[in-house]
Amino acid sequence: MLEIIRGDTTDITVTITDENGSAVDITGATVYFTIKSKISDDDSNSLIQKEITNHTDPINGKTTISLSATETAEFPPDNYVWDLQIKFPDGTVTSAKYDKLVVLPDVTRTT
Repeated sequence: MLEIIRGDTTDITVTITDENGSAVDITGATVYFTIKSKISDDDSNSLIQKEITNHTDPINGKTTISLSATETAEFPPDNYVWDLQIKFPDGTVTSAKYDKLVVLPDVTRTT
């Protein structure tokens, strides 16, 4: 499970692994990050969709998803779902990660 605080800048670093737990080389791949209220929501109703093409350490499967304070301020505190889908340079598409996202309320809202 991933927790973020509404209105905070958040960097989410993930490592893409295969079924054996070994890091997958994502050099040249596009990582798609999506947050939805429910799995069944259409992609057009996603709260956030990002395409990441510059990776933190692609040979070792590491990429970072950056969410701005403005983006996270749009989320009412609630439970959501997120996933990562990867499109490799050869055209192969695979879903790599999926989990719950909890957005916690922020106390200070004047920033």
